[in-house]
Amino acid sequence: MAEYDPTEIRTTVRRTCQRLAVTVEQAGRATARALEKKSIELKLSELYEELGRLLYGKLRNGSEDTALTERISVTMTKIEKCESALTALKTKTVKVAPATDKEKE
Repeated sequence: MAEYDPTEIRTTVRRTCQRLAVTVEQAGRATARALEKKSIELKLSELYEELGRLLYGKLRNGSEDTALTERISVTMTKIEKCESALTALKTKTVKVAPATDKEKE
């Protein structure tokens, strides 16, 4: 029957749990980013739909309605903000926790 060193087992289990905790944390961050990205994309879709309705109304009426023009401008500003937020989110990287000296052993 083989003999096992309880200290070695405990150390191995501790390292495995630490790695698992880091992996779970990274997966949580990635999921949160993916949800945030989908939320922004949905908002962008709604804003483009609104912009389309406004532009169609403006073309159909053929008049220079200042209130309608202002709503179009506001919607376009919201679209630009969402697009920049989406770009920033896509370029954001997840920091990976470096291995400690104990984990390298």
